[in-house]
Amino acid sequence: MTNEVLREKYLSKIAVDIAEAKSKAKLNYRIAYAVYIIAFFGSLVGTLLPLLASGDTARKMGAVAALLPALALTAMTSFRFNRKSEWHYKRVASLQEIERQIDIKPVEQLEALIDWWNKAERDLNSRWLGFGELPGAPKETKKP
Repeated sequence: MTNEVLREKYLSKIAVDIAEAKSKAKLNYRIAYAVYIIAFFGSLVGTLLPLLASGDTARKMGAVAALLPALALTAMTSFRFNRKSEWHYKRVASLQEIERQIDIKPVEQLEALIDWWNKAERDLNSRWLGFGELPGAPKETKKP
């Protein structure tokens, strides 16, 4: 396989990776906003429904609606949608930078660019956010 064919192969692969990262970034961003909206309206309905409606069913619905902000906070803390969206956008920027270099650099430098790509992916993957953590007690520092 010639270097020019390899270049086209890698450009095609990186274009797919960029599209996937953009899609995941947008999805996490949209989920984050949806969770905020659910929390807001849950709080609003949970407050107003018991005040404006009468009957046992309205109170129960208000109680369920009032639970939504707590669930939303738990989801945002656990799944970190905002920060994952940022991570994916950083990946997009990194991949686009590499893509531009693969496109303009001489084919003789392709191997070095692929090494850069691999290093960038390893670096990004090491900063991937797992699930959230519950707050813990502050760690004690030893006195000198």
